[in-house]
Amino acid sequence: MSKASLTSDVLLFGAQGASSDAAATRLLDDIRKSGDAETKQLVDDFLQGCFEAFHSELDKLADREQCVLEASVWKKLDKAETLVTCPPGCQSNAVVECVNLYVHQMLDLLAYMCQASRDGEVVMAQAAGVCSGILPAVLAASFPSWPSAHFVDYAINAFRVAFWIGVRSSLARWKCMQGNAWDMNNAWALSIRGCGPDQLHDLVDDSNKANPTAPIRCWKSPLRHILVDIIHWKQTWDYLEATTLSTGSSTAPIRLVFVGPNTTALRLSWNSLQVKLDVEVTTSTSVFQSPPSQVDNIAIVGMSVNLPCGEGITQFWDTLKNGTSAVSERFLPVHILPRFDISRYNVPVEGVATTGKSRPSMQVKHGNFLRDPFAFDNVFFEISPREAKSMDP
Repeated sequence: MSKASLTSDVLLFGAQGASSDAAATRLLDDIRKSGDAETKQLVDDFLQGCFEAFHSELDKLADREQCVLEASVWKKLDKAETLVTCPPGCQSNAVVECVNLYVHQMLDLLAYMCQASRDGEVVMAQAAGVCSGILPAVLAASFPSWPSAHFVDYAINAFRVAFWIGVRSSLARWKCMQGNAWDMNNAWALSIRGCGPDQLHDLVDDSNKANPTAPIRCWKSPLRHILVDIIHWKQTWDYLEATTLSTGSSTAPIRLVFVGPNTTALRLSWNSLQVKLDVEVTTSTSVFQSPPSQVDNIAIVGMSVNLPCGEGITQFWDTLKNGTSAVSERFLPVHILPRFDISRYNVPVEGVATTGKSRPSMQVKHGNFLRDPFAFDNVFFEISPREAKSMDP
């Protein structure tokens, strides 16, 4: 296969905030119904490993940590599939939500990689994740080769990380609700809801002024700026976009693949890049398709209609099977269908010459005619009686 026929995919993993239960259940059903043997085995091994890891890590929770996952919740997760389907009453739990999102994204990734391996027309060029999507993005970037048992083992270990991320975030929230002081210096990030961009900007400035990250000393600050790489996310994003534009090639089409549930904001943020580049935006579930099945049988789906030489299923099938032509010369007599007196128009050429009369004539005497044109239900087709009267039978 030539390089020109390959497609470079950029995988994007979204964060929490999108409902994924129904989509994950449909994805699991599609894989088990139409996936190949390799994909089914990998998915089953992954789900079973995550299920065992869930209960293994659950047993490691200390007494003070068990408040984040009540027994009424984790007891409903009694089999591997419940990590995908998420039984009622479990969706609102932060730990379950975190592992459910991860499992959904990994199912999508496994299906995508197996499909790409089978087709051989796709090369994963980059992988990126937002917030919780960093975990599957790291796995996708670390294993550019096709999925294997080794890949599944690492995916199960990453599931343990997702579990403890949910536990730690739930504990921090629970301590705040109990009125206990929370040491913000131990946090990597803070989630703030209900604030506009301007208000959020003011809060960040106030926090930076009240909690400086480094001592303000002229002799030390320049050295720190030299040794520490300060990341400006807007400039970083602009640089990545410019790099993509400069390295884009018409011989290697670029496709943005959203893996797992993603918020609408993440999709909309790529509109500018999609306009500048000739790229395709899709989801991994649309990329995953079942292999074509070898079926020799033919199914004919018919409608409730009457056709020439096709009154009923039996006669219609016989006409198709035998290749019978429905063309006939049978015109309806005048006393049966007075408004279509074909003989008035079917005048021989010599007849016109002898009479010397000039009137419309029709030399064609054959056609596909219905035996009973009066069975036409004009009311069903919303045709007025006057229109139906003048229609060709």
